[in-house]
Amino acid sequence: MRKTFGTRSAIRNLHESLEAGELVTSMLACLYSGSDGLLVLTDRRALAVRDDYSKFRLQAISLADVRALDYAPTVHDGLAVLTDAGRIAVRKMDRLDSNAFTAALVARLPDILIGASHPHAKQPVSRGPAPPSLTQPSPLQTTPDVAQRQSEAAVQAVTAARPVAAQSPPTASQVPLPGPAPEPSQPAPGADKEVLLSVLADLHAKGLLSSQELAAKISQVAGTP
Repeated sequence: MRKTFGTRSAIRNLHESLEAGELVTSMLACLYSGSDGLLVLTDRRALAVRDDYSKFRLQAISLADVRALDYAPTVHDGLAVLTDAGRIAVRKMDRLDSNAFTAALVARLPDILIGASHPHAKQPVSRGPAPPSLTQPSPLQTTPDVAQRQSEAAVQAVTAARPVAAQSPPTASQVPLPGPAPEPSQPAPGADKEVLLSVLADLHAKGLLSSQELAAKISQVAGTP
């Protein structure tokens, strides 16, 4: 480890955070939890330690749970070891030390995915197996088009699950009233008056003609030659 500034207390007391028989294989000075810290790789775990006069913090994850490594020094200055449940994230490392730490982690986990969380990253780091395409979702990133499709799918799911209001029967004020009764056409000369009177009676029975209108129409038919 080239850079050791700010890590003396963490290195000196590291044995107190190790399990019995646990072997340290790599260490990396970094910025962790807002102060100088130490990222440690052992044969069992990855640990991030902050140990100074103001604060002690320890975060550890089992190597069996590690799924990916977010590391691309040409894109950002951070390094994150990711699991399905969370991650250990640090920043501001020496470039050669972080490369050595990454190589040690890849040697321990040959199938680990390595990439960059930056959406515009051009090239992932070359160590380890090739990471998934940057245009597809992965544990390291979600591209804007994927995020939009996920958002649209979520909206559709919520809409589909939303209960539909029951349709209540229309009230009397909502039922459209029938228009005025159609004016029967003037009978042609020689039309059968009995047929016209039958039609008028039928319209009156259906409520389309009032009694006064029926009487007026009957008088009109009776007076027709």
